[in-house]
Amino acid sequence: MSRQLKYPVMLVHGMSRRDDRWLKYWGRIPKALEQSGCKIYFSGQDCNAVIEHNADFLAGRIEEILADSGASKINVIAHSKGGFDIRRCVSKYHLEDKVASITTIGTPHHGSIALDRVFKMRRWFVRLVSFTSNTWMRIYGDSQPDFYHIMTDFTTEAAARFNEENPMPQGVYCQSFAFVADHARGNYILSIPRRFIKRVEGESDGLVTPASAQWGNFRGIVRSTTKRGVSHWDEIDLKHQPLSKNIGSESMFKISDITDFYSMLAKELAEKGF
Repeated sequence: MSRQLKYPVMLVHGMSRRDDRWLKYWGRIPKALEQSGCKIYFSGQDCNAVIEHNADFLAGRIEEILADSGASKINVIAHSKGGFDIRRCVSKYHLEDKVASITTIGTPHHGSIALDRVFKMRRWFVRLVSFTSNTWMRIYGDSQPDFYHIMTDFTTEAAARFNEENPMPQGVYCQSFAFVADHARGNYILSIPRRFIKRVEGESDGLVTPASAQWGNFRGIVRSTTKRGVSHWDEIDLKHQPLSKNIGSESMFKISDITDFYSMLAKELAEKGF
């Protein structure tokens, strides 16, 4: 058994899936973290609600976790938009004394230049996708889905404003990781935006570039041990399987299974006393 973390871990999901419904968000990752000495809690916020709405929900969720666990603080691991949600939560409610660490995974902290281009050329397309997405998310369980508003929050201008209004929380260990998908085999659906983003901004995980993912202590880019790479959906173990048949990750920055990354992350947090 790995060293036990001092504080429990709240997993904060991003968009399109919840962690408390069918088609759950995190795949095999919670089990891997538990085996690494973590007590796991899920965030449970809406998938596609605006940042402000989810920040309000998460503030209450943190209080619930502290009461249930008896801990004085929590660790947070947040994926994608979840990074925005928890940052706003801590900033708005001044929860620095209740959060030991925040680790963001593939969060577009600095927005997307590619999305700026889409809004400039095809705003009508974003509205069409938003209508379809919001309808599905209501069926799935979201109370206030607003895909269009969220997309505007991911523009570079909105992200810059968000960063100015929500500075680094004092006394909280903050770190971030980026991922890169090098090949369509990482995810055939995400290979479409990946090609567009590559022309406009450079390499990405299919949605988020390393430049945008940098926040706090930026640890670097995580890649796979094969040409496949690690896509935005691989980061949450969407397929519930290793990235490569050749099991054996070289380090947390060169992995064959995404669960290895999270296990090593938990070990690091424990060694830091979190």
